[in-house]
Amino acid sequence: MRVGLVGWSAAVNSKPVKTGGKAKNTTHSGRAVFAGSHSRGGGVTYAVTSPPAGTPPSPSLDNTDPGEDAVFRVHTVVDATPEELFAFHEDPRNLTVVMPPTSRLVRLECEPHARPGGIIVLEMREMGFVPLRWRCRWNRVERPGLLVDEITEGPFRRFVHHHRFEDIGGGRSRLVDEVRYSFGRGGWGRLVSRTGVKVYLHLMFAWRHRQTRRHFAARRPLS
Repeated sequence: MRVGLVGWSAAVNSKPVKTGGKAKNTTHSGRAVFAGSHSRGGGVTYAVTSPPAGTPPSPSLDNTDPGEDAVFRVHTVVDATPEELFAFHEDPRNLTVVMPPTSRLVRLECEPHARPGGIIVLEMREMGFVPLRWRCRWNRVERPGLLVDEITEGPFRRFVHHHRFEDIGGGRSRLVDEVRYSFGRGGWGRLVSRTGVKVYLHLMFAWRHRQTRRHFAARRPLS
């Protein structure tokens, strides 16, 4: 299943979204705001921002004490180069391609390209009715092999996500996702992190990797 937008491919091009048969692309307060329809129902608002001139990178949270962190790591092989995978993952608007069917994106605010200190704000509905708000920050941006984002506000006490793109030749890459996370403090937090949260991550990334493979396989010409 390909999850996309009406009038604007989730593999994002430069065209404005069409809503109700008419394109809508307005700006206010220095933002380009895009509104469209999610294929599972409901509206999605996109606010694509530009960093203020002279904005320094934000201090990293990736050096905080990882003593209570759980670690989740999974990988898959994709018919894409590291450059293609990097470009896909640095644009948060492509989340609509890989989101599981239990999630619905309501609002996304981001910059068009990843940079250290860049902010991503997500408002979602899980299971159709549970509201979630994530505020994330790009921590490391190393083209074309590494992206690291981390949660600054959200359901996790700590969540640092490493995306690695490793060239294996023949126009293919190994996509590696590593997450260091903590859901709460103390013994109870460690128990939840290593049981229920780990199951959730396994299911989520299995779906994300499946959709990523399908997305890039569909772009390859038939031999």
